[in-house]
Amino acid sequence: METRPTQDTPPAVCPACAAPVATGAHFCSLCGTPLQPTATPDASAGATSASSAGGMRQCAWCGTLSPAQLDRCTACGAMFPRPEMDAAVERAAEQWMRSALGDLEARREKRLRKGLGKLFG
Repeated sequence: METRPTQDTPPAVCPACAAPVATGAHFCSLCGTPLQPTATPDASAGATSASSAGGMRQCAWCGTLSPAQLDRCTACGAMFPRPEMDAAVERAAEQWMRSALGDLEARREKRLRKGLGKLFG
């Protein structure tokens, strides 16, 4: 005989990854999947911060609340921004732009010398 979990009681295993979950847990401790239906965010409430949501953060893409310790949204899989990653991406972009600008300048100088050689040569 199979018992189905009620809306108030989460299942004994995660529906997404089949990991065992503790009684009364609202999220899977392994993958972060919500174990109970969550209320849809109120449009008039606006963006919810992690501190006001009790350790939750709202996805900028789909609006779902996910546990703050996760790197990705539990609903859509979008990555949450991390300041250290943003800084690394900015440094890499600046380095690439300096390199590309240097290459462009070298090509311009070479073409200029080649053109002046034809004019005065």
